[in-house]
Amino acid sequence: TIQNVVVTGVGANDFTIQDPNASLPQYSGILVYLGSDPGLSVGDVVDVTGRVTEFFGNTEIVDASAADKGMTGNIAPTVVSIAEAASEPYENVLVTVMSGTVVDPYDCTMDDSGCTDSNLWALTDDPDKVVVYDTLYQDADWNAQTGTTPVTGVTMFRRNSWRLMPRTSADFGN
Repeated sequence: TIQNVVVTGVGANDFTIQDPNASLPQYSGILVYLGSDPGLSVGDVVDVTGRVTEFFGNTEIVDASAADKGMTGNIAPTVVSIAEAASEPYENVLVTVMSGTVVDPYDCTMDDSGCTDSNLWALTDDPDKVVVYDTLYQDADWNAQTGTTPVTGVTMFRRNSWRLMPRTSADFGN
């Protein structure tokens, strides 16, 4: 059980949380998989109970339940390099990447031949890269944001590559 953590991103069947009281941002976030609509919003303060596991390299809480505490909190993104965004300490942490070389479109089959994710682009700083992924994105203007930096989002490891998941258009160019 993790108590009084802040929701940093909401997907169709999962959400990400981060500890607002962590002394450092590294290792302060985790993805919570519910398998159904979380019914939560970014900023909600929750208690989460479940089992920690690694799902294809991403640390997650599964068999989970979440109790919304009826309070709101705020997690400020941490400015990181592409190398830091593409590293275990920042997995599931809200970060901002200021710049990099844009690769658009990004073909994820280069990382995993079974990958069918679409609408991807990447930021690179050779040899490091982070793939910008729309799974948490709530606005209808994803394609208009392609290549816009700086970009803020929650990191994750998926399909043998590090991903950055922006949440709204406010996560671009600020």
